[in-house]
Amino acid sequence: MDGQRFDQITRKLAGGATRRTTLKGVVGGLMAGLVTVHRTVAAGRPCDDHWDCPGTQLCGLEETNQRLVCHPTTGRYGQICKAPSEHTICYPGSDCCVSLEMRDPPGYEVLAANCCERGVTTCDTDLGCVSVA
Repeated sequence: MDGQRFDQITRKLAGGATRRTTLKGVVGGLMAGLVTVHRTVAAGRPCDDHWDCPGTQLCGLEETNQRLVCHPTTGRYGQICKAPSEHTICYPGSDCCVSLEMRDPPGYEVLAANCCERGVTTCDTDLGCVSVA
């Protein structure tokens, strides 16, 4: 196909857009597709705990072969708050706080994931959520 014929077709399809504008759109669409594929590939990679997974992905059991892999989560309900042995979801208006927490048996400390209510409590990495007042 020659340049003039290509220009005629792209003008009809794009309402008068130039060849350069049309190619930018095509390239942009391809790049967006590659980014989506990359994010999908990151999910499903092997993990030992939540910290092995990027962003808001969590480590969980894959039902088909019973191995631990990263799973994507949706952020529409809030932010994921991860600690080495647990996780929680902090809803809008609260902030993630990973702090030392006493557990049973007495004297057993773990890093715990908590959500501090913004404006009411603040995060202290030794004490957890503490009152602002």
